[in-house]
Amino acid sequence: MKDALKFLHDLGALTAHEGHLPANLKLVPESCSLKDIEEHLPAPLRYRAHIATPSIADFVELTQERTQGARCFINDDKMTAVTVFNLGNPTSPGHADDRVTLTMRSTKEWDELQKVSGSQADQRITAEWLEDWRDYLTPVWDTDQEGRATMANAINTVRNLVIDAKKTTDHGVSNFGAEKTDLEKIEARGRDMPPPARFIFKCVPFEGLQERSIALRLSIVTGEKPRFTLRIIRPDQLRQEIVEEFRQLLVAQLGNDLPVAIGVLSR
Repeated sequence: MKDALKFLHDLGALTAHEGHLPANLKLVPESCSLKDIEEHLPAPLRYRAHIATPSIADFVELTQERTQGARCFINDDKMTAVTVFNLGNPTSPGHADDRVTLTMRSTKEWDELQKVSGSQADQRITAEWLEDWRDYLTPVWDTDQEGRATMANAINTVRNLVIDAKKTTDHGVSNFGAEKTDLEKIEARGRDMPPPARFIFKCVPFEGLQERSIALRLSIVTGEKPRFTLRIIRPDQLRQEIVEEFRQLLVAQLGNDLPVAIGVLSR
């Protein structure tokens, strides 16, 4: 009897509110919960889609088809851009679920540079890496090498590095005591010429962007076995420049009528 009374109560509530609901929402007797039946309708009640592409040209074409009321957001950490067609505004908000997303493809050269920057490696591995990527590298010395500043000589200085260890002892005597200090100086040098101070790595970081000349500082950690580090100089500034180039590219291709901002849309 209790279940029957509850069913009649729910059925009465369903009948009372049925005419005031949108076409895609229905009340069902069980607890009078709302159910979305749009997926069962012959066609959706409104257009929305989420399209993803790695192509700048396709992203621009898909965006320009419907620029009215659209906005574009760039995620500078992930190098992605998303155009939202139904974001709306505070007085007339939209669902923000109709969008197209561009994910920039990084090149193999840029990926390799991110992997090697800041990591330590021994002589053999460093020399082999320089050999493998020599077509993209230009060595730079802080002093004039009189025509010897070639990639081949740069690699040879890494392969044939000499470690000099010099120990000096300082003595100090006063009326009330004596002091003795031992100092050890360890220096790495090339056999015939010094190692380069840095390298210039030329590559296109992401497909569709311009080639960049990226400076890598060469550091040597001396010890029983020397280790080398190649590190991007001012990496944060480099990243900002790449993001700004990405933004300017989209602004130029999408036109000034569509707002382009750096930020992440969360909804």
